[in-house]
Amino acid sequence: MDRRAAVRQEFSRTAEAFTRRTRDRYRGLGVVEFARSRPGERVLEVGAGSAGFLKHFTEAGLAVALDLTPAMLELGRREHPWIACVVGDGGQLPFATARFDLVASALAFHHLPDPLPVLREMARVSRGRVLVVDQCAAEDPDQAATQTRLERLRDPTHAVSRPASAYRDLLGAAGVAVLDERLVEHRARLDRWITPEEFPAERIRAVLEFVEHEAEGTGMGFRREGGGWTYVRRILMLLGTVAAG
Repeated sequence: MDRRAAVRQEFSRTAEAFTRRTRDRYRGLGVVEFARSRPGERVLEVGAGSAGFLKHFTEAGLAVALDLTPAMLELGRREHPWIACVVGDGGQLPFATARFDLVASALAFHHLPDPLPVLREMARVSRGRVLVVDQCAAEDPDQAATQTRLERLRDPTHAVSRPASAYRDLLGAAGVAVLDERLVEHRARLDRWITPEEFPAERIRAVLEFVEHEAEGTGMGFRREGGGWTYVRRILMLLGTVAAG
C-alpha cells in the first residue's frame, strides 16, 4: 500500500474519534492573529482533515479545506458548512497560481517523508503568506529519531518528527522567507494521546512499553504524574512570505 492510500485508510478508520479528540487543540494558540489574517481574505489549508484548524478563520472571504481523505472532509463539511471542502493531493494543488492570500498546513507535514514539493505548491498558489504549524522535535538528532519511532508505534502514517531548524530549512528551500516564528509548549497526558476510542489495543500497549523503557531518549520531557505519564507537547508555528514574481 502506498503512503497516500495508507493515510486515507488510517484517517477514514478514525475520522470520528480523531475529530472529537482534536476539536480544541488549536484553541489558545492565536493562529488567526499570528497569521496576520484580515477579514475577506482567501484562505486555503492543505491537509485540513476535518477543518479543525481552518474553522478559526471565520472572517475569511473564502475558506478552502483540501485533504486526501473524503471521510475527514465530510465531517468538516457537516460541522462547518461555510468551508469549501476539496479532495486532493498537496503535491498537485488544483488551484491557479497566486489564488490565495494565506495558504496554511497544520499538523500535516509530519506525515510526509518529503514535504518540500507540497510546500512549493503552497507557495505557488499563495500571493502573500504561507503558514506551517506542526509538532516540533528536539534539535538533538538522536532524540528526534527516537520520537519518530514512538510516533510510528502510535500511528504508522507518521513519517518524521522534525526540529524547528528543519522546518526553517524547508521554507527557505521553497522560496518562502520566514516572517515570524512561535513555539508553544504545554504539558499533556499520555492517556489522552492514545485513547482506546481511536487506537487499537496493540498500538496502545506498544506505546506504553516504549515509554516505559525509552521515554528519556525522546526529548519529550516524559514524567510520571497521577498514576500515569505526562509529556511536553511542542507546537511550532512558522509564518512566511512568498517573494513577488
